[in-house]
Amino acid sequence: MSLRDKIHERAAPHVPPGETFVVSFQAEEPLLKVASILLLPWPRVVIVTDKRVHLFTSSPWRVCEPRRLLRSFPLSTLTLSNRVLLKYVIRLSDETLWVNFAYRDFLREALAFTKPATGMRLEHADE
Repeated sequence: MSLRDKIHERAAPHVPPGETFVVSFQAEEPLLKVASILLLPWPRVVIVTDKRVHLFTSSPWRVCEPRRLLRSFPLSTLTLSNRVLLKYVIRLSDETLWVNFAYRDFLREALAFTKPATGMRLEHADE
């Protein structure tokens, strides 16, 4: 089973009725940030559906395992802020999250679906 399939399997039960799953990925909420280095990250799961973006707490032991719904946002609020080291900084309205470079394809898919107005794009590893 691919990582994409595992993520979908874990996220699907948390998609609200009447919404269709698009993509999901692991993120981190910075509890403490010093000199652009993320310390003590809280794991989060972002689930993008056809209608909204949902932010969940996550299991620290299982990748992309949603636990408790924190907030839901309109699709237009998901934006790419910048890139720091091997992480991307994204914004969900007033929430700042860090997404590991390993989830860049999932993040790229989410950003393409939500069509953010920032105009920023994810860079390839070889660029």
